[in-house]
Amino acid sequence: MREAVLLLLAATLALAGTVVVKGPSGNFTAVVNGNTLVLDGLSVGIPRVSDWVGNGSYAAFGIWYSPGCTEGRYPDRPEFYIKCAQGAEINVVAVKDPKARVTCRDVASGKTLQPSEARDRIEIYKLTQSLGVECKADFAAATTSTSNPLMPLLAGVTAASATALFAIAILLLRTQRLLRFFEK
Repeated sequence: MREAVLLLLAATLALAGTVVVKGPSGNFTAVVNGNTLVLDGLSVGIPRVSDWVGNGSYAAFGIWYSPGCTEGRYPDRPEFYIKCAQGAEINVVAVKDPKARVTCRDVASGKTLQPSEARDRIEIYKLTQSLGVECKADFAAATTSTSNPLMPLLAGVTAASATALFAIAILLLRTQRLLRFFEK
């Protein structure tokens, strides 16, 4: 019985150090061992992380913050916020699908933060004296672009030309009817 409890405890500790990402680019697992994150044989040094948000979705956030801060999470998506009463140290490690986009912004100023380290699947944010951070992951919206800046103008010209041609056609038809009337 004692061995089963120890085995269960070891499995729980091993699972706590595992980050699972499931996304459109494929599923993968990263292993957290202290201040090292190992992903596909690549070891990356990460700051202190105490908890993972969104583990098992297309992005997972490892977070740690100084005492005196409060945290809020959204259970149905990889998004969270941390608010602090006074300047605090905050660490955020994002492990994500390569197609996902991570956005972190400073709560006080609203400015988008740049990661201190960024790779294809990992982004690291280290904040000092911060009043809070809000992070989320999503996929970039599909954008359409015209190859030429004149395209909207040409579309307007085409619509105007079609209207003018329609008006000319009506005038020609009326003129033709009038000519027939006078011929009789």
